[in-house]
Amino acid sequence: MNTLKNNQTNLIDNWLDEYGSKEIKKLVSRNISISNRVIKILAEKNMSRVEFAELLGKSPSEVTKLLSGRQNLNTKTIVKMEIALGQDIISICDEASQVQTKHVYFTVFKNASYHEDFTPTKVEDSNNKIAIAL
Repeated sequence: MNTLKNNQTNLIDNWLDEYGSKEIKKLVSRNISISNRVIKILAEKNMSRVEFAELLGKSPSEVTKLLSGRQNLNTKTIVKMEIALGQDIISICDEASQVQTKHVYFTVFKNASYHEDFTPTKVEDSNNKIAIAL
């Protein structure tokens, strides 16, 4: 996979550290991340940049510029790339789609006189902790 080379990224980072604002630095970082994601998807799909350019209706040189990480990518361009690739490049999480995790803690007691017909007993305490007696 041919992602943006470290020396090119370091050159950009060095320039940004010296001359750029936080906003520009974050924008460039996002553009590089998006470009690397597209390059990875192209490799996974065994799709050449020429084929990708044809799907986008762009020239191969335009695609090279898009994937350089140095060109500003707008939402319309990103959506076109996603449609051409058949999968999302970036995703946005809203409250409704966020996965919520709830931790459940169990205490297990081993009963020395276990019988096959024994039914485990569920006990909840005031802190919503559940104990199962075996």
